[in-house]
Amino acid sequence: MTVDKLKTSVADGTLAGGARLDTKHPAPRGELNLSVAEVRLEELKRLDFRAPPVSGTLSARIALAGQGHSLHEMLASANGTVSAVIPSGAMRAALAEAASLDLAGALGIAAQSDKETHIRCGVASFDASDGVLTARTLLVDTDKALITGSGEIHMDSGALDLSLRGNPKHVSLTMHSPVSIRGTLNHPEVRLNAGKVLARGAAAAALGVVLTPVAAVLAYINPKVAHNADCADLTARAQTAPPEQPEAK
Repeated sequence: MTVDKLKTSVADGTLAGGARLDTKHPAPRGELNLSVAEVRLEELKRLDFRAPPVSGTLSARIALAGQGHSLHEMLASANGTVSAVIPSGAMRAALAEAASLDLAGALGIAAQSDKETHIRCGVASFDASDGVLTARTLLVDTDKALITGSGEIHMDSGALDLSLRGNPKHVSLTMHSPVSIRGTLNHPEVRLNAGKVLARGAAAAALGVVLTPVAAVLAYINPKVAHNADCADLTARAQTAPPEQPEAK
């Protein structure tokens, strides 16, 4: 069964692509290729009727292939890529409050109930292998800091194993403690790893590695997004970031 040229409107944006299901094999094989363009996150309805923690426009590309007798089995064996970008938006105060003042400070997030943290550009790109999403590029550029991340998401169980770090844009800010996200997609557990500190020079070198693939990811998701002023600034910063230093032996 093949569905081609699917296109529909979702939250002021568009969802387009296709899907294929091949049942000629002992374990049916499925393929999904979707493109999401300029979907407004605040227009998506939540079951609890609260405002979503992140607002802005979302563009994404999903290309996955797996096999199994159910959607769960197909996701557990899926290979491919999942990429998304928010060229501009805001993080709600509730997200910061849930993380506590220490955690918000580590990531450069506003923690006052009457404020939002402006997102200048957010990019996430994951490689899927046997149902495990591994972060290739994971960052959120805010006014105060560039939040970078790494880790994995297990699609069969929804288990999270992610680490985030706030890289301050001002010398007066010190945000060197990483943040761990464990638990599951439905019940994430967020905590501050105060004992792990990365030296400023090492943090700058690692940042250069994280920023390098941003331009390619943006062009893959939506060529128009690559010309967004704030996202284009990220790609420019990748050119001036210090090179990665070899480990001392």
